[in-house]
Amino acid sequence: MCEILIIYYGSFLKLLKEAQKWKNKEIIDVEWHYKKRDALKELNKSKLQSPIIVIDPVDQARNAAAALSSESLEIFRSAAKAFLKKPSAKFFQKEKITADSLRKKAGSRKLVLIKITPPRGKEDIVGGKLARAFRTLKSELARQGFNAAGGFELDEDCLFWFFTPKKALGNWIAAEGPLKMLEAHAAEFRKKHRNAYLKKGRLYAKAKRSFTRPENLIRHMLKHDKGLRKKINKASVKVY
Repeated sequence: MCEILIIYYGSFLKLLKEAQKWKNKEIIDVEWHYKKRDALKELNKSKLQSPIIVIDPVDQARNAAAALSSESLEIFRSAAKAFLKKPSAKFFQKEKITADSLRKKAGSRKLVLIKITPPRGKEDIVGGKLARAFRTLKSELARQGFNAAGGFELDEDCLFWFFTPKKALGNWIAAEGPLKMLEAHAAEFRKKHRNAYLKKGRLYAKAKRSFTRPENLIRHMLKHDKGLRKKINKASVKVY
């Protein structure tokens, strides 16, 4: 994908500059396979999950960026912007991620560090499973109201980490229910929640939060989420 992008823009530096202008679902078609057609309508939906679409020069039905996550793209764009502002060879030197370096980065935030013992298998397949496991954890943290930024390192020490505010969340949350117009579902929601109330056409109810600290949610998922356990052999969680 990197080679295709550099060829498309003409140089590495031009790629870094143009990457700052990309919109969501930006289409990069180096061979102009879809010059007069809409690639977003013709490609299989499974090929359109990535934030940018890079049409494979030798296979117009393939998106070379299909495995690219929004998080990885933003890391690249941020690094590209910093490099253009102040070029340095340090940008091409791999940073050694350790608990100490992450604690420094955390600053006033809480650091939740997960050390992984990965399952056996081919490196690329295992790496893909672990990347999906990280995204599962990050997505669930966000869904449950935790403001968590993080990343992972899959080389020598397999680590996941999340930076979150140190203050625990409140014990109560507004549980979202169905739209009022969906009468059958709305009636069922009211039966389950005596304190249901209406806001902008949708029902809500005050509910007790299951987890007020991110590390407790993570430990629960690592123990009870079957899909996650298949991707991770063993894991230990530390909080700093």
